[in-house]
Order: sequence, then structure tokens, then C-alpha cells
Amino acid sequence: MKSKVHGVLLSVLMPLLVACNGGSDNSANDENSNNQAPIAISGINQNVKTGDVVKLDGSNSVDKDQDLITYQWVIQSKPDNSEATLKNAQTVLPEFTADKSGTYIIELVVHDGKVASRPNQVKIVAISQSENSAPVANAGADSSASLVRMALLLGTQTTDADGDELYYYWELIGQPENSAPELSFQTSSNIASMTTDVAGDYVVKLTVSDGKAFSSDTVKVTFYYENVPPVSGVNNSMIALVGASVPLDGSSSFDANDDPLMYQWSVTSKPNNSNVTIDNPMIEKTSFTGDVPGVYQFSLIVDDGELQSTPNSLAVRVVSPQAPHTRLLVGDESEPQILPYRQQFVVDKTSETGEISESYILGRYAIEAVGKDVTISGIRAEDASGNIVPYFQGLSAGNTQVVRKGDRLTFDLVAPATGGKQSELHFSFVWSLNGPNDFSMQERFTVSYQFISR
Repeated sequence: MKSKVHGVLLSVLMPLLVACNGGSDNSANDENSNNQAPIAISGINQNVKTGDVVKLDGSNSVDKDQDLITYQWVIQSKPDNSEATLKNAQTVLPEFTADKSGTYIIELVVHDGKVASRPNQVKIVAISQSENSAPVANAGADSSASLVRMALLLGTQTTDADGDELYYYWELIGQPENSAPELSFQTSSNIASMTTDVAGDYVVKLTVSDGKAFSSDTVKVTFYYENVPPVSGVNNSMIALVGASVPLDGSSSFDANDDPLMYQWSVTSKPNNSNVTIDNPMIEKTSFTGDVPGVYQFSLIVDDGELQSTPNSLAVRVVSPQAPHTRLLVGDESEPQILPYRQQFVVDKTSETGEISESYILGRYAIEAVGKDVTISGIRAEDASGNIVPYFQGLSAGNTQVVRKGDRLTFDLVAPATGGKQSELHFSFVWSLNGPNDFSMQERFTVSYQFISR
């Protein structure tokens, strides 16, 4: 009978209760139903020494409604006979003294004025001052990165209570199928970097050692596909004679997504009365022929089918054969080179038979001074490997030489035998029609050799 009476009374009283309270409770309930509970984050676990002041940090706690939050920390458990108490327990950064060896469990609850968060705990392990404390590895927060960019892995929050020198070792323990990630790090640094070729989740493990003990932590990096504009690349500005075929080279263009590229060359400036055209403006490597003296400017845009690059430009100064200029000739060739002259060669003389040569002429060149004297300076010959001493024959390294108007200077690039050692040789100089130290970026000679001999 009791249950029936209670049921009757409630059914009678309920309309009265609703009538007395009006609609205010409903609006309050609606407001609270839309409120999201805050999330307490009590920080990372710590290893400390007895007597240390332990600083706690709840600053990563969040409220998705951006409400103001209050903090309440409590010590849930502590070692026997410990008298540790929290200082400033209602602030974001409280602290306590670890007075006994053992484990302290500290709990944080945050409140947004409407509802409290779930508790979140942090563990503090204290050991005696004479014991070694293991470092606490922290591989950082999970992150994401575009496939065309490098992801940084930050172990900067790793700690060691003893202040010992730490060693960091990063390793991949999870990755998408058929991926080829590259992880770069130094054991002395708490920062690593990573790139990869397949979108997906990668799990990286950080192990930190102080030479006596170690700890580990993991972090997830999510790589995603992002199409980025390609980058157009062109060859350097040049000097050529009227009537010479001048190369336009876009082979240094690239697309970070490895998409195939389409090419569009354009003439953006030309001398008056010029009717110049680009031989094929839609291919990677093309050419043009300067029909009158003057400066020509060209632009290249590359397209990956979705995005275009910004334009990249080069200029070509075309000179009349009758105007003052420098003619650089290779070997017995009669046609002068497009300037600047930059070449790389590989020369292997190890398969030769017979008597071993003391030295080898790697290249023969000539410079002709047309209309004005040519001043040559910055003459250098060197072996980056340090095996031999290469030299110019016909030019003096370290000196300035002048080729008089109408004269021709022939010179050789010479290398002594390497005795089976690979050598990296570099020959270079600059010149000017206006005396020393007045050369342009186009008035340069640079030749490199990968050279080996018996």
C-alpha cells in the first residue's frame, strides 16, 4: 500500500511543483545540457629526489566552451609517514615537498562553474638523494604533417631528476604498409625529424638513458596528402652571339608531390626589331636564337595539372660578333661556347695499359679577346680530396693575366696521376673586358672532374 500511496501523492503534487517553479528550471537545464564538461590534465609523471620541491602543472586543462575554470588538487596517496601537503592547491601550479621516498599520487579536478571534470592523476616517484633517478622520457604530443614537409619530434619535455647527461634514441615501431619513412636524429639531441612517402599513422618510440637507467615514451605522427604548387627552375643568365642557338633549361623544376609537370616558356622582354621565338615553348628543355643584339628575358611556369608555379625568369645578353666580347673555345672547335661555361666530367684512366703517365691533360681551351683586352683573374686549381695538386698549363694560379685585343690564349687543365685514388678536381677563373674586378656572373669558367688514374 505504501508504494501506491506514494505514487498517488506524486501524481497530485507534480503539477503544483511545475506551476510553482514556472519555466526557469527548464531554461537552466537547457543551458547546462549544452555545456561541455571541462577536461583536467594534471601533467606528466615525474621522478624526483627526497627533499625536492615538486612543481605540478595543470595548465593544459581545457574547457571547450572557453568557460573560466577553477582547480582543485588533492594528494590521493603518499608514502607511509609522509607529511607532504599541497601548497596553493586551488591554483593551476601548486607544489609540495616530497619528504619521503616512495610514490605520490596527485589528483586534479577542474570546474567550469556548472560541472566538474573527471579526475586526472599524476604520479610522482621520489627516491633518496644517493640513488640514481631514471630519466622520464617524453616524446611530445601527437602531431600531423603534410607528406611534402618534415615533421619534428620533440623530446624537449624529457626530464632527469639528477641532471645527468641524457642520450636519446628514436625508432619507428609502427608505419603504413609499403611506406619508406626516414628518421633523422643525434643521440645528443632531444629533437628528431621525420619524412615519409605514404599517408597514414606512424608510431615513434623515444628511449632516453642517463647511462644507468632508461625510460621510453611513444608518439604518433599522422602524415596526410597535400597538393602544393610546383617550383619552376631555369638555367642561369647567359651571354651568346647573334645567331647562336641558346639553351633554355627547365630541368631543375620540381614538384614536391612528384606529379608530372607541364611547361610553358614565354618571351617577356626582347630588343626592338627582334622577331625572336622559342623553338618549342611547351617542353622542359628548349632553345632560341637571338636575331639582333640586346637583352632577352624569358619566363617559365610549370603546372602539375591543378596548381601552377610562380614564374621564374632568366636573361640572355646577345652580342654582335663585331662588338667587343670574349670567345671561349673548347679543343679544336671553332664555335664559341655560351657563357658562363660550367661543366662536370668523369675521367677514369685506371684501365689504361703500358707505362703510367706522370700527368694527364684533362681538357684544352682557348680564349680570344675580340675588340678589347680580356683580363683574367681568380685563377684556381684544386683537389677537394687532397690527393694531388692539379694545375693550369698556360695560366698562372693566383695571378692576373691579360689577353690583348685580337690575341688568343690556349691553356690546358692538367692533373698528376692519382695512384688509384679518386680525386675531385676543380678549375676556375673569371674575366672582364673592363680590367680586373669588373667581371659579371656570366664571365666565369668552372670545370669539375671526378678523376682517377693508376
